[in-house]
Amino acid sequence: MVLESLDLILQEVVHYISIFFDSAGVLAVTWGGIAALIYLLSGFFSKKTKKNQQYYMYKSRKVFMTKIVLALEFFLAVDVIRTVVKPTWTTLGQLGALVVIRTALTYFLSKELEEVEEKID
Repeated sequence: MVLESLDLILQEVVHYISIFFDSAGVLAVTWGGIAALIYLLSGFFSKKTKKNQQYYMYKSRKVFMTKIVLALEFFLAVDVIRTVVKPTWTTLGQLGALVVIRTALTYFLSKELEEVEEKID
């Protein structure tokens, strides 16, 4: 009886923690998109040379990719937290697949981010 109520409380707490981290991931992507758009518009309306406009384009990509990588970390944390509370073979398999996909995405985004940083400097 006591264990069942503790389990329900834990599930409820994890639910709210999941909502919090999901929201943090969405906010990170939104923040990155807005910042990237600001950089793009700054470059578009810049009266300076073409080189400076390309700087703003690469800067916007850098900002956006950085926030996407951050958001992926938040989303992965949510999946891990949810799986820890109710582990089944299905959820563990899904978590494993998500970890592989998100790790690959993070790796390739980080590589592209390095290329963009070289162009900015």
